[in-house]
Amino acid sequence: MSDALNVPGSSDAAPAAKLQIDPRYQELTRQHHSLDERLHDLASLGHLTDAQHLEELTLKKKKLAIKDQIAALVAAARG
Repeated sequence: MSDALNVPGSSDAAPAAKLQIDPRYQELTRQHHSLDERLHDLASLGHLTDAQHLEELTLKKKKLAIKDQIAALVAAARG
């Protein structure tokens, strides 16, 4: 998500720098990465039990909500 902000020489360099030190941004990106890893683990199982399928759906919803929060922080940083 932050890659679009880290373009050298772009006018987004200052907002990107602010986001990199923002503890909310750091925590959200950490959570997003953690959920992504767990979803990858589940995907590698092939066949999911009902409980694993429910976990997968829940994690996808959480990941999307976090992505929306990150996008809001990015938009706010851009002004």
